[in-house]
Amino acid sequence: MTLDHTAEFGIDAGRVEHLVAEAEAAVQAGLTPSCQLALAREGRVALFTALGQATTGHRYVVFSVTKALIAAAMWILLDEGMLTRSTHVVELVPEFGTNGKEAVTVQHLLTHTAGFPRAPMHPLEGGTREERVRRFEQWWLDWEPGTRFEYHPSSAHWVLAHLIQAVTGDDYRSWIKQRVISPFGLRRLELGAPRAEQEDVLDVRMIGEMAGRRALSDAGIQNADYLLAEMGARQLLRYNEPDVREVGVPGAGGVSTAADVALFFQAPRSWFDIPTRSPACRPTEPWAWWRRATTAGRPFEGSAWTPRPGASGAPGPADRSRGGTPIPDFPSAI
Repeated sequence: MTLDHTAEFGIDAGRVEHLVAEAEAAVQAGLTPSCQLALAREGRVALFTALGQATTGHRYVVFSVTKALIAAAMWILLDEGMLTRSTHVVELVPEFGTNGKEAVTVQHLLTHTAGFPRAPMHPLEGGTREERVRRFEQWWLDWEPGTRFEYHPSSAHWVLAHLIQAVTGDDYRSWIKQRVISPFGLRRLELGAPRAEQEDVLDVRMIGEMAGRRALSDAGIQNADYLLAEMGARQLLRYNEPDVREVGVPGAGGVSTAADVALFFQAPRSWFDIPTRSPACRPTEPWAWWRRATTAGRPFEGSAWTPRPGASGAPGPADRSRGGTPIPDFPSAI
């Protein structure tokens, strides 16, 4: 495969062909039943193709890409002064302040330092305000907020979604569509897909055998038992249920094509260039806000979004080890 307009995007066609060939090999080997590939640059799609049992008209459940939607919504609310990083959840959701959680702030939620990574919320419970609040009241802390980093697979983003709804007065799904998704022309990216509009969403499929607790522990994965419970086959396959997709789980339930995902991750550059943004939210170079907001000017290695020295402004890989990891003070989208 070649790109006739490679020069226009400054993309190496040989590398693109290699990427597509590798994906085709994975499909042929049965490692995945289908695949979409998309590349975007300067706010435009340079490549969008589908392999295996998918077409470019299909959408996938994008799981934790959804967290970036929530993070982007929070950037807007912070910029517009509707929230601050030091806002305590109990200021807007008094019922949340049980079992020591009154200290939890917006910053803790966004940086995976809130202290309740294992707090349960069934997707269908989270679909209504009443059920969310009931669960919030039952949650307890595993540690004092802000003292430790640990990935919160879904719990923190349920609270963030609730805060979006509390300060805007709108359903978090419709507000995110109006303020985050639609302004960038992303027609296929969606949080909370209506049942009648899910025909194009491919089912999640489990390929091969999932690693067990011992294998995860041997690989250095901490809290293997919890991860298997939170992200095991049964939990992941829930996202094939129309009711669960319609809920729009804020940490995992978005659906999209690869092309819209690629364009969404171009969006922060354009968003930062909007002249009306406050100086704190309008850096002089792409990704500079990520740099400025890190502890003592050092990139926070626990965030997949923070560039490392010499990375030329590109997001770096995540280092989720606890030893010596600084506590972040900037919204993370991982």
